[in-house]
Amino acid sequence: ENMMQSSGIPDSMKRDLEVMSMNTERLMDLVNQLLDFRKIESGGVTLNIGIFDAVALLEKQVKIFEPYADRKGLRFNVNLPGPLKMSADADAFIKIVSNILNNAFKYASTYVNFSAAASDGRLEVVTHNDGDKVPESMMEDIFKPFVRLASGDLTSAQGSAIGLALSRTVAESLGGSLAMDASQKDNCFVLSLPIGNTDEVSEQLPEVVGEDEETPGETAGGPVLSQRRFTVLTVEDNAQMLSMIARQLEE
Repeated sequence: ENMMQSSGIPDSMKRDLEVMSMNTERLMDLVNQLLDFRKIESGGVTLNIGIFDAVALLEKQVKIFEPYADRKGLRFNVNLPGPLKMSADADAFIKIVSNILNNAFKYASTYVNFSAAASDGRLEVVTHNDGDKVPESMMEDIFKPFVRLASGDLTSAQGSAIGLALSRTVAESLGGSLAMDASQKDNCFVLSLPIGNTDEVSEQLPEVVGEDEETPGETAGGPVLSQRRFTVLTVEDNAQMLSMIARQLEE
């Protein structure tokens, strides 16, 4: 991030650094999926409900997957509405969307279609891909943990696939659903989530200081900069990372 903010970096290198940064985030997401799946098995998942712009998060996912579409030579068709407030767990929402997009790009042959629409108090996020069609008889099996479609013969096979299973479980915990639409000619995944109550909670206003009172760090003549120095404790078991963090803090 520090390099990307540098003015001396060429635009071409900046784009490469952005791709590296986005894919690092994606790798972290995959690692977190394994941890989340274990939490779900043990019943230890806690949702953090808040209000956020769902479309802004969808647009961020689009940017993450655009380079992947370019590398695979796939058409990535996106149709998203304007800003949309939603009350849910933003991290859980991102995990679901990331998983269904990752699945679409993994199996697509020539295109991935990605769209979203709000109706009757719900948000529907839909992905299409033209990979080998999942048989209708297996459209439920692929949401089971560690089950995926074997390449070529479209039969159930064991593997490390947990993305769809995790996504459905998380969607259901948010009061939604994730399923395949058998009526479509291609592979179509439909995520449906309640938009929830998006009324903003009014924040408590800070206490107003009287005109004849002075706030900390101020005098009658105006603000005074604090001369105090602070100590930051950094804990890191990697010496190189510790050194880099120290340099960043010194700047």
